Amino acid sequence: EPGSVQVFDYDVVNKKYDPIGVAIISNHDPAAGNGFGYSVALSLDGNTLAISSIKLDNNGNPTVRNTGAIELFAYDPTYKNFRATFPNPTQTSRNNNIIMDNENEVRRESSAFGIELSLAENEDVDGVSTSTWLSVRSYNFDTEKGYVKVYNLSEQFYPKCGIQYPFLIGNGVCDDRPPYNTEACRSDGGDCQRNPVDGFPDCFVNTPSLLNNGECNDYPPYNTEACGWDGGDCTPPTTAPQRNPVDGYPNCFVHDPSEINNGNCNNIPPYITKECGRDGGDCDPVDGFPD
Repeated sequence: EPGSVQVFDYDVVNKKYDPIGVAIISNHDPAAGNGFGYSVALSLDGNTLAISSIKLDNNGNPTVRNTGAIELFAYDPTYKNFRATFPNPTQTSRNNNIIMDNENEVRRESSAFGIELSLAENEDVDGVSTSTWLSVRSYNFDTEKGYVKVYNLSEQFYPKCGIQYPFLIGNGVCDDRPPYNTEACRSDGGDCQRNPVDGFPDCFVNTPSLLNNGECNDYPPYNTEACGWDGGDCTPPTTAPQRNPVDGYPNCFVHDPSEINNGNCNNIPPYITKECGRDGGDCDPVDGFPD
């Protein structure tokens, strides 16, 4: 069978492990015996995941020449799943989430690349990550020596940008909602601006004029505590950290519960999320894309 990786979150209260999303499979080589999951590294904040694929011999050892690829994934906070990392559009040589040892063809033909992985973060004085680094340990069968390569993932990818529709990044239109218009996704690949809002020092949005304009913009970053619940246009929360409960959906909290199952698809979180029943059934799933 092809390899797969499942990430779990430990529930301290109930003392059990809960799966995060579905099991991850390789986009690079989905065939049986692909060795996907040979080595795994998860960043300290849990937002960046690196997985290597190394094909093994009959004894389960990485003694197969010209083997090894690393795939990068980022956590999608909206749908609570891991998705293929989005490559930095300025790096025109990359069009996927895969790293291979392509710099030296001779070495590649005689190596097992990605035997061991490690992720590290550079942080500023406030403890905020400024760059993500990947260290890769590999082995060359001809020289009988190991070697290590280090990659600055923040230069080549958006390592913490987990999104459902990568084509929306850098398409010339601002998708002013998380996770697109966030620092992790470089403000929708440059399509949006993260402007400060007077009176709300921790609020950054593309269009400040939407705050306190008399209409509730019921999606983050507008309808959040940092932005004063859309500058006062949205009702402050009652029983949830951000919104109001919805009958029949115990984990669904929105500004206006009457919008759920009203016959119109609200294609924005939290309405479109699984917890809210895809807007109470108003939004249809896409064939082939269960999430």
